[in-house]
Amino acid sequence: ISRSEGRIKPFFNGFQATLLAVLPNSGINLMTYDFLKRHSHNYFNKHDREVPVSLFMGMGALSAVIASSIMYPFQLVTSRIIMQGMDNGKHSMMGIFKEVKYTEGFGGFYKGFKPAMSKIVIGNGISFGTYEVTKKYFG
Repeated sequence: ISRSEGRIKPFFNGFQATLLAVLPNSGINLMTYDFLKRHSHNYFNKHDREVPVSLFMGMGALSAVIASSIMYPFQLVTSRIIMQGMDNGKHSMMGIFKEVKYTEGFGGFYKGFKPAMSKIVIGNGISFGTYEVTKKYFG
């Protein structure tokens, strides 16, 4: 890559789009999880019960679905920016947004969404469940 595209710049293709996708995605994900967790604690505390780990996992999975559904178009654009280096393309982030919009329509922003969601949902559910169990025993 460094010989054909340049020494440093090609390794940062998609950096701007990644920041625009990852930061809000994480924020929405954590905000949604915290909202769901707070409401579940209120419900279970009223009934003198402990929130089950499986519910934490489900809330983590749901928060991932919500955040990823909102931010997935940025992930798609990031992937295309990174891949265009292989085709010697030089489209900007906005150029790729426009291209997808006009050539593929709104659905084009969600290409590959289902397979990506399976990984994200499972990973987030396990992560949040593990976090809550670890926090309970060691926190």
